Parts: sequence; structure tokens; C-alpha cells
Amino acid sequence: MVHCVHCGESITPDNEVCPHCSEEQPVEWMVKLVYVLAFLFIQGVTYRLLWPRAESFAGYAAYFVLTGGIALAVWAYIRKRTSSEK
Repeated sequence: MVHCVHCGESITPDNEVCPHCSEEQPVEWMVKLVYVLAFLFIQGVTYRLLWPRAESFAGYAAYFVLTGGIALAVWAYIRKRTSSEK
């Protein structure tokens, strides 16, 4: 079961509107898109703060591979944790 983001009552995963409080539930792909865009923004800002004058392609590639790997590890951990709660 999934919980309503507004009132916290249990609802079925296919409900778009909570039957208890009549509030609309967020769309899952939009939430994921916001997380991805926020991650990319933070990744770019962090890169510029750490290496403000790096202009080599190898430096960019190494940084993005490293942070991408960290992001995948966090994503796998979250998926494993949420699947074990079901």
C-alpha cells in the first residue's frame, strides 16, 4: 500500500486522487525527473566549485563518471530498501 502525501492515509498505488482528503497525488515520473534535474544541477555547481579552471575533456569525464557512479549506488540502495519494505 501507498500513503497519501497530504493526509497519510493508505491508498492503492493506482489512485490519482486520495479518497480520504480528495487531494491529487504526484505523478511518479515527474518526481523522478525533478530529482534527476536537481542532481545534474548540483553536480555541475560542485564541479565548477572544485575545479573552476579545468578545461580538459578527461577531467570532465572522470568527474562525471565518478559522480554518476555514486548516484547509481545511491539509487540501487534506495530501490533495495524500498523493495524490502513491501
